[in-house]
Amino acid sequence: MKNRYKVISNDYINFVMNLLRFKTSLSIDEKKEIAIAFYEAEIEIADGCIDNHRFICDESDELKYNKQIEEGCCGFYDKKITLSNGKEITIGFNYGH
Repeated sequence: MKNRYKVISNDYINFVMNLLRFKTSLSIDEKKEIAIAFYEAEIEIADGCIDNHRFICDESDELKYNKQIEEGCCGFYDKKITLSNGKEITIGFNYGH
């Protein structure tokens, strides 16, 4: 994970950490893994207009997650990821116009 982490700017890591700030059940390392997953997803999509970054860490996040899908740009990206400790998280964002 350390090698992949080095290519991501501190600003991006801080952006994702801010998204996850109320998720006290997640460790710093888990949050960094989620930041890497978001970063790699954005590279995969390669669109200049990305908004409504969202995540599901537990069932309390699902309603907000689904609402954010509807409020963003017309394209959407959603992916289930498995963290190194086995915890499953869903990440997503909207993109395009």
